[in-house]
Amino acid sequence: MDSNSHIPTMFTKWKSYLTSGETSQLLQFLEEYIHLFGHFLDLEFQQLSEGLYNESPPSLTQHPESLLDHLGREILKCSCDLARDIQQDSLELLAAIMKCLIIICRNYDNVLFVASCDFVKHAVASAQTILSNLTSGSKQTLSTDLLNMMELNVKLVLHFLECLYDPYFVWRKRLKGWTVDVEQLISQPALVHNEVIPFFHECFQKPSLSQELQRSLLHMFGAIMSGSQVSSFCDL
Repeated sequence: MDSNSHIPTMFTKWKSYLTSGETSQLLQFLEEYIHLFGHFLDLEFQQLSEGLYNESPPSLTQHPESLLDHLGREILKCSCDLARDIQQDSLELLAAIMKCLIIICRNYDNVLFVASCDFVKHAVASAQTILSNLTSGSKQTLSTDLLNMMELNVKLVLHFLECLYDPYFVWRKRLKGWTVDVEQLISQPALVHNEVIPFFHECFQKPSLSQELQRSLLHMFGAIMSGSQVSSFCDL
């Protein structure tokens, strides 16, 4: 797909959102963005290769101005809304925001700036709320579609954290038996945010956590360990 030919449409949707201020318009922009660059998501790591990626999403300077500011306000709103009640529209918006952030972070140069914002704080808070509902008795009253969307959001948050703390996916590559030459890894991983380790421990104290989410949590922890090794080498 020639994404360049669709970029004007994406910016038109962004301008429509700025004009209206409507969340529905933001969602349309995010859907267009994901349509253009969704191949960078790779949630199942099917495109993982032994070397470095030859292609990356645009740098932040090529994104709409103030995009991260608006996403920051919206993810905070999602977190607050979910804390009051788990609703499909809040989950859909959160999922779209997380996908957008994951794509942005697949450009190594974007990682540290995204990490400096409050996205992790609000994403982790949202995931904690969702997990509390997924592992409580109220789960039985929720529809299958809603439960699937809830689990997807937690998985997206964990994938986002992997992208921040192990942007080269060293952990995933070593699991495949590949040798990773850290001397080639120029960009620094993000430092682990204060919220993340308590969140990790809290998750494993939850009853009835699905095996898929348990695996995702372990991968996130492995990513943190691998990323810290890369950081240590880069600091030398």
